[in-house]
Amino acid sequence: MTRIHRRVLALVAAMTLAVGGCSTAGDSGSSGGGKGLTAVFLSGGAYDPCSNEYAKKFEQDTGIHVNVIHEGYPTLHDKLLTALSSGASSYDVIMAAYQWTGEFAPFLTPLTGKIKADQSLAGIIPSVSQSYLFDGEQYAVPFSAQAETLFYRTDLLRKAGFQPPKSWEEFQKIATVFTKNPEYPGIYGASVKASDANIQSEFNNRYYGLGGAVLGTPGSKLDAGIAARALELLKRDATQLSPPGARQATFVEVSAQFAAGTVAMAELMPTTVLSQITKQTPDNKVHGKVGVTTIPGGKGEAGGWGLTVAKSSPNQEDAVKFAAYMASESADHDCFVKYGKSPVQAATYKASDVSGQFYAKGVQAALESAQPRPSGATAGKLNVMFTDVSSRFLAGQIRSAASAAQEMADQYAKLIDGK
Repeated sequence: MTRIHRRVLALVAAMTLAVGGCSTAGDSGSSGGGKGLTAVFLSGGAYDPCSNEYAKKFEQDTGIHVNVIHEGYPTLHDKLLTALSSGASSYDVIMAAYQWTGEFAPFLTPLTGKIKADQSLAGIIPSVSQSYLFDGEQYAVPFSAQAETLFYRTDLLRKAGFQPPKSWEEFQKIATVFTKNPEYPGIYGASVKASDANIQSEFNNRYYGLGGAVLGTPGSKLDAGIAARALELLKRDATQLSPPGARQATFVEVSAQFAAGTVAMAELMPTTVLSQITKQTPDNKVHGKVGVTTIPGGKGEAGGWGLTVAKSSPNQEDAVKFAAYMASESADHDCFVKYGKSPVQAATYKASDVSGQFYAKGVQAALESAQPRPSGATAGKLNVMFTDVSSRFLAGQIRSAASAAQEMADQYAKLIDGK
């Protein structure tokens, strides 16, 4: 068993973001004192050891001390926004979810020119960097990135004569064959994470996969026709093709169901499931029987975290240097292999100890084609709106998909430009 199989993707991702960003909550802590830089990182299974180890290596290489603070997810956004908006110089480098970019941008240093000039960052996957653009400027060095990805049972699809679905129509056709079929006892065709915490990701997967444009672009409109079709597909997947309880299911339940061998297909962020299906354990019923590919339609929702530099930092150059160091090819590769941090560098996926893993090509393809959720100045309100309307439709509080989609489109038009 390889080192990756022992430690792969140990980070358990909380998909209240989308995705956006992913982690479990953790307690605040510090890696040391003294003068130098102060960097705040999201606390999580991979982020803690990676940030601690490479902050020490950065000091050894540059002589610049970095005081690393680990902050749990539930308090991170509000704590950072309060510190940034106050103009305090508490933090130099800040780890932030990509969907906070527009909200935090007034208090951050634009990094476009510095990133383009740094050759150590030239290999970052382009779609990952796009997530941190706001008003033509890039505000973060990508640090951790993944995307909604389709995991499927190779043995079941092969037996039934199917290839992995390329469209959402094919997805439902395959899922229907397996669900409650005596030839496949105990199997459901899909498992949808339709809880309020994750339902926007499921909607976005379908909206993007049906041809919808990136949501959140200033001046854009939501396509009500595509949104209605996405909602229809999502409701059928959740209520007819998934195990009971899909309306309350999060990535935790769905990844457990997939590992237990009770579902044929599931949309998941890689960090939420790979640690359960790569190791040969009694609870892993699908070992050696898993395929990985892009979401139907080829475009799933992106997720990621970047390292930003506070505009109030008195240590601008050193802060940028540290952010770039953490995203360098060596740090990116080592923190993936050793701790499970999701890579941002294409070179990590090409490395000899990564490229041969069964999931590598599928995860990279999903990442390269992913599209973000809204990340502009009104992103918070937009993301809450998508969750609210999708949840009310699945609960039967909005009678038709067309009505729900029109409500989405109307609210989107009011919110997109900050109205």
